[in-house]
Amino acid sequence: MNDRERVELGRKLRIKPEHWVALVNPPPECASIIPLVRSTEPDRADVVIGFATQRADLDLLHLLYAAARDNRLAWLAYPRPGRLSTDLRRDLLIRDLRKYGVDPADFVSVDETWLALLLRPGPDTAPDAEAAELLAWPCASDA
Repeated sequence: MNDRERVELGRKLRIKPEHWVALVNPPPECASIIPLVRSTEPDRADVVIGFATQRADLDLLHLLYAAARDNRLAWLAYPRPGRLSTDLRRDLLIRDLRKYGVDPADFVSVDETWLALLLRPGPDTAPDAEAAELLAWPCASDA
């Protein structure tokens, strides 16, 4: 990937020059793919990009899901069908991601091998007003 393509990918992934970026479960070749502006730990990053090549990898990406639930840019990169012997497909991902409290919001093509889904908080992750009010009441053990 040349510099122009990396800049274009950064634009697609909404990475701005001031953003801190974290990678979760990155494959060895990702250094030549992802335009890292500044890197940091996932819990402090503005943009978190997690990589999965198999459905089992989804269990390794809790820091990615936490970023999505915190309304930070959270991208799940996964191989295109037929690449890297993956068992991931977008329709399965959409269903599987709900158990982590996130939903897909958008998707982009990263390169010939990788696609990426932008994640957002799922509808069940935002507490409703009644639940928030109950959580605010002091417990007997707090007194």
